[in-house]
Amino acid sequence: MRMPITAIVSILHRLSGLALFIFLPFVLWGLGLSLSSAAGYAKFVHFLGGPVMRAVAWFLSASLIYHCCAGTKHLLMDMGWGETKRSGRVFSFITLLIAAALMGWVGCLLW
Repeated sequence: MRMPITAIVSILHRLSGLALFIFLPFVLWGLGLSLSSAAGYAKFVHFLGGPVMRAVAWFLSASLIYHCCAGTKHLLMDMGWGETKRSGRVFSFITLLIAAALMGWVGCLLW
C-alpha cells in the first residue's frame, strides 16, 4: 500500500508548520539582534557564517517555502480549483516541484 501524493503533501505541510513553530524563538531572537544595532547585525551575520548554521538557515527557509507553497495549494482548493482526485494529484505534484525548485535556489544563495 502506497500513500498518495496528496497525503504526502498534506503531511509535509503539517511538519513544516511544526518546524516553523518550534524554531520561532530562534528566528525572533535573530531578528531582534539584527535590528538592535549595526554591531548586533554584524554579530548575527557572523553567527550564521558557519556551515551548521547555514544548514539551519536553509532548513528554516525550506520549511517556510514549502509551507507557503502548500498553503497556496490549499487556498486554491478552498476556491474550488483542484478538488477532483486527478487535479488534486496534479496540484500536489506541481506544489512539490515549485517548492523543490525554490529550496534549491535558496540553497544556491546560501552556499
